[in-house]
Amino acid sequence: MKRPRTLEETLKDLTKEVQGLVKEKEAVEKRRTEAIKKHTELELDVNDLQERISGNNRAKGDATRQLEILQKEIQDSMDELDKIHPFYEKQVIKEKEITKGYVYGS
Repeated sequence: MKRPRTLEETLKDLTKEVQGLVKEKEAVEKRRTEAIKKHTELELDVNDLQERISGNNRAKGDATRQLEILQKEIQDSMDELDKIHPFYEKQVIKEKEITKGYVYGS
């Protein structure tokens, strides 16, 4: 036959159980704190990456606009060159004729 538990034994068992629960609670709180810390770090990483992406997109947009400006300047220069090229060719021909006249005319 099982002997009845004394109040002291029951209290001792309950105290051990409470101590175990307190330790378990502390472990859970520690894991929760670590999870919150990790979550915060990840949020900061995400924010940092979003800022970098945004900055890269702005830089890409700026570079695209600069490229367009340079392409227009190149095209304008080519157009100007196309306009003055015939005049340049005429001047070269005149220079050759004048040089020929001096060389052969003298």
